[in-house]
Amino acid sequence: MTNTRFGFWPRNWRMDAPDLQVQPLPAYSDVTSAILSHKRAYDGWIHPPLAPASLSQPSPEIPAIAYKLPATHQLTGEAEWMDPEYAGFVIALIGMLDGLRLVPEGWSHFHKAAVAPMKLADIVCTAREVAKAIDLASQWWKAANQECRKWMFGSIHWYCFASGYDHEFERFGGLNTVLDTMHRIHIEQGGTRARTYAQQTQVLAKAYGIPVPPWAVVRGKSCDLSALRNEFIHEGRYGGEPIGFAFPKRSITLELAAFMTRLILAVLGVECGYIHSSTTTWQMHGLDFSIVEHKR
Repeated sequence: MTNTRFGFWPRNWRMDAPDLQVQPLPAYSDVTSAILSHKRAYDGWIHPPLAPASLSQPSPEIPAIAYKLPATHQLTGEAEWMDPEYAGFVIALIGMLDGLRLVPEGWSHFHKAAVAPMKLADIVCTAREVAKAIDLASQWWKAANQECRKWMFGSIHWYCFASGYDHEFERFGGLNTVLDTMHRIHIEQGGTRARTYAQQTQVLAKAYGIPVPPWAVVRGKSCDLSALRNEFIHEGRYGGEPIGFAFPKRSITLELAAFMTRLILAVLGVECGYIHSSTTTWQMHGLDFSIVEHKR
């Protein structure tokens, strides 16, 4: 039996899925109260502490480059294939589903971190739904090769990590990395390769039944996303100006994030109504597993 403590997760939830359980630690209430009332916590986020710039000479205090949050829960696994990589994957996925970056005890945060649910994704779900999603995703994990497992964990982790960035252009860059990684998994598992980056989102959307966002529709050799991305990556511009000096006329970063959560769940085999919902509504969505029951 393997136990992995993780957090920070302000949900007093107990979950049971095949081969694993999640439960709050005995000090859950005290730890949660301390963090949520901390002077660095504001509007559902906690910000990095201040630390001396130098430990060897007098220096001003600057934001710490890394800090830790206390664990609130424990993941217990009973299967032979339970290992630290799988535990990290499950913890990261729980976090994405509930809109926080969750990490095993001892791992660091580097920017602001969500300390309230539903901050990073447009998903609303119950403990029972999270457990069901973990069960379905675990079936994918068992069947996947080692490289796909690493790419998938990296995608979920980077999606949640990039949400802690302060600037939209930083989040945009992070989400494009996630998109490229998910395309790599799609190809590795036998999916059709997009011939160009402009076609990538459209190909993935059609492969997994996700509505094609208007910014992913290819016209000629480009789409709105690829034009913005190529300008960002290859020209150091965002919104037509050097990065940091302008915003695009139509910001698609929030919708790109919504597309990525749907794509991640779809590739993991977590079939639900959420996957097939629009990414352009800017509202919260339930997972809606009723679509699966209806098909049966």
